[in-house]
Parts: sequence; structure tokens; C-alpha cells
Amino acid sequence: MGKLKFSILAICAFISLSVQTAWAANNNDIALTKEGIRFSGETFLEGSSYRIYCTVYNYSPNDLKGIVKFVDETAGRQIGSDQTATVFGNRTDDLFVDWTPNFEGQHTISVKLDPWNVKGDDPSNNIMQKTINVIKDTDHDKIPDSDDPDDDNDGYNDEIDAFPENASEWLDTDGDRIADNKDPDDDNDGILDKDDKFPLDSFESLDTDSDGIGNNADTDDDNDGLLDTDETLKGTDPLNQDTDGDGVKDGEDAFPLDIKEQYDFDKDGIGDNADPDDDNDGLLDDIDPNDHNKGPIIVIKGNEYTAYLNREIKMDAGKSYDEDGNIKDVLWIIDQKEAKTGNNLIYTFDSLGSHTIKITLTDDKDETREKLINITVYDLDFYLTLGLYTIIIVLAITTVFKYISKAFSKFKY
Repeated sequence: MGKLKFSILAICAFISLSVQTAWAANNNDIALTKEGIRFSGETFLEGSSYRIYCTVYNYSPNDLKGIVKFVDETAGRQIGSDQTATVFGNRTDDLFVDWTPNFEGQHTISVKLDPWNVKGDDPSNNIMQKTINVIKDTDHDKIPDSDDPDDDNDGYNDEIDAFPENASEWLDTDGDRIADNKDPDDDNDGILDKDDKFPLDSFESLDTDSDGIGNNADTDDDNDGLLDTDETLKGTDPLNQDTDGDGVKDGEDAFPLDIKEQYDFDKDGIGDNADPDDDNDGLLDDIDPNDHNKGPIIVIKGNEYTAYLNREIKMDAGKSYDEDGNIKDVLWIIDQKEAKTGNNLIYTFDSLGSHTIKITLTDDKDETREKLINITVYDLDFYLTLGLYTIIIVLAITTVFKYISKAFSKFKY
């Protein structure tokens, strides 16, 4: 009986060892689990980098290998390159890959395991997936667009940015949904930007005089000194500074339609080129030292023609003037030898007869005018004495005749 029991136990042990050996020989299951897929973050932003981890399990006592692939199924592309998992019997191996999602929304991430030895492997645990949500971050600055005041980080806050998700665009002047940087006619005025002086102003396209004011708003388009309205009246070209082409701007040209004339200094209607006396000062240009300066005008108040011996004469040149400048010097010359200066002359002649006084005025352009005054000096005392004697004689004769008349009358009666 004892031998029989021992024999049965030996047979059972042999069968058990054979089964275990057969199971070990056929169990080569290398596997993935959903819990074994992990991420380095819990919130995912578009454009930011994350690490994806996976754990490969070996459920057999045998050392096993396999190829692992990480795939973004939503993007339709593999993440990184193939990786080899080497897992000792009944152990695990951890692998990882770096991933940067390039668009918002749900992404399904797959981890795929391709065993080297498929015999005894369970294919149902060779693919695992997880779906995550990627939040929009247009400029990849790690601030979600929902919290970012400038989504595309172009320097223009979203509330004023016509294209808040396009870093190269921010304006749409004409509202045609074509951004200004790409729009060939930003203001939609029919003039291409390359030909438009004011590409963002639909009311302006030209600036003839380059003064920063568009022709429509500019009252003097060519900046020649004449208003456009005046040019229309004069017949000159409001877009040409020098209509007659004589080198002088229309606004400075007294004859803007006459190429032969530019100026009319004395404003007499005759151009300086044709006018024999440009400044109308009475001196012809041929002898005028400065034919564009009128020279001073001499005005004298006081004794101009007569004087009396040893009595003061007074002359005042203070009312003299210069139409186009100022008088700077006044010089009086008496009898060609004695000089006085200043507006007022006070002088006493000590000899009778003819004398001269010459006054010379000099203006601020050094042009002079002269006036010669001829004065006759009389002896007033002599004439007064003569007059007195004459009166006395007349009175004496009158008295004599009066008494003679009375005496004659008495004698008659």
C-alpha cells in the first residue's frame, strides 16, 4: 500500500512539472496596460512640449523584447522613432517620448507594441490608447488663448487686432477680410498701395508737394505759394510749381504765365526785365546803383530859401522816409565846407549873400539821395533901420505939410 501511494505522488509530481514546463515554453506574453500610459502634465497646450511614458509588462518568466511606437492618431503621425523594449522575466520596462501638439482639440494617443516573439503572446494587450484635450495657444507662449490678451503675440491686443491669431497681420483697413500686409490696396480706393501716397486713407492717394497733406485736403497741392483756387482763376497749373518753366515758383512769379518775366519790383504792371526803372525811383536802371531799392525821400520843413544875418535858421528832415527800408544817416553840408549830422539843422550865417546847404540821406542799403538848397542871407537890422528912418521921414514930411497947410489957411483969411 505504501509503495502504491508513493508511486501516485511521483506520477503527479511528474505531470505537474511537465505542465509547468510546457506552460513556460508557450507563455511569451509581453503587454501594455492603459494605466501604464502616462503624461508629464495634466493640462495640454498647443505648441508646448510634453513627455509621454509607457510601461511594458512581461507576464512570462522569459526575457522578452518588442518594438514600441507612439502615435498621434488624430494628427496621423508617429511621435518620435521606434523604441526597443527589453523586459526581463516577470519584470517591466519604462519607455518615453517627447511630444509637441501643434493644434488644439482632442488627440488620441496610441502606444503600439510589436513583440519579437509572437508565439505565446496575447495580441489584445499590444495596443493601448488614451484621448486628451489640447487647449488652444496660438502664440505658444504657454498662456491659453482664453487668458491671453494678445493671442498671436504680435504686439496688438486682441480687441484691436483684426487678425488676433495671425502674428503677421493685425490691420484690415478697408474691411475686406484681406489683411493689410497681403492686401495690394489696403484702403480699397482703386489705387494700389505701391502707387498710393496714403495707402490707409481711402480719401487720399496723391501728395504732389510731399508735404504730408493729401491733394484732396491740401489747399496748395504743389506748394508754390498760390492756393489751388487762385491758380484756377489765374490759369496756372495747381500741380506744377512753375507753370511757365522760368525757374520761379508761381507764387513768387509776378508773371507766372510769361517765361520772360518773373518780377515787378515797383508793381507797376511792367516786368523788371522790360521796365527801364524797376524801383520807380526816378533813376533809370542804367544809372541807378541799386535798381531794386527806391532810395530815401527828402522832406524838409523850415527856412529853405531865405535867412537873415546873425539869426538862426532851422531845418527839419525828420519827415523824410524810405518806402522799402530805413534812413540810417542824415548829413548837412553848409557852403561846401561845414558839416552837421542829424535830422535837425540849426545854423547862423554871419555873411550876406548867397549860400548853399546840401542835405544827403543814406538808407539801410547804402543808397543816397541829395538835395541842394540855395539860400540868400539878408541884413534884417539894416532893413529894419532903413524902414524906421523912412517912417520918421514920412512922418516929418506929413507934419511939415500939415503946419504949412494951417499957416496958409490963416494967411488967406
